[in-house]
Amino acid sequence: MRIKIFFRACLLLALLPCFNCCHDEDTETIKAPITAEADVNLADEDGDTPLFLAAYKGDTEIVKALIAAGANVNQVDKDGWTPLFMAAHKGHTETVKALIAAGANVNLANVDGDTPLLLAADKGDTESVKALIAAGANVNLANEYGYTPLLYAAYSGHTETVKALIAAGANVNLANEYGYTPLLYAAYRCHTETVKALIAAGANVNLANVDGDTPLQVASNGGLTKIVELLKAAGAKK
Repeated sequence: MRIKIFFRACLLLALLPCFNCCHDEDTETIKAPITAEADVNLADEDGDTPLFLAAYKGDTEIVKALIAAGANVNQVDKDGWTPLFMAAHKGHTETVKALIAAGANVNLANVDGDTPLLLAADKGDTESVKALIAAGANVNLANEYGYTPLLYAAYSGHTETVKALIAAGANVNLANEYGYTPLLYAAYRCHTETVKALIAAGANVNLANVDGDTPLQVASNGGLTKIVELLKAAGAKK
């Protein structure tokens, strides 16, 4: 996959001779042919440019070289992704930071309404989450299904990411279209430490989803004794 990605980048730049250096991961040799004659914003059939591919791989030096040569950091592909989405999706924090420093839009949403912060939160990439927040990412921006970064992080039990989002002002009671709150997901998925963090942040322990299920009910049904105790101690009634 890695070789394929850079072979495509070479094709896009019309730099077929650099394939061997891509294979060997010689960054300086790859950077050398990126000249004024090369169209660094040439896109493939999906709308991806060489910068997308370098961001996907997390090769920050090539990302910087492409940007210096005029690559558009906010180029959008057919799915509404930018290079920042690629880096956030793959958990490449240094690449995320480099793209932000070059002016990447941190709140741009793709066709599903996902933002780079949503993708980073879903992966539990706390450092990228912090970098995106510091750059102005909206912590409460939801996708078309009502999922916020906090919901994604809570669902997967990424407690440190949950804490970072809460510290940045994430609404602990925002629910998705199914009525699931971060606490309900954390309880349902047996993420005890995440449940603790959400309760400590003031999550409503009695909010139910569209089916009427509460955190206490799902924890009781799952035999999750510790979480049941935590919820009851926090005032859960049903």
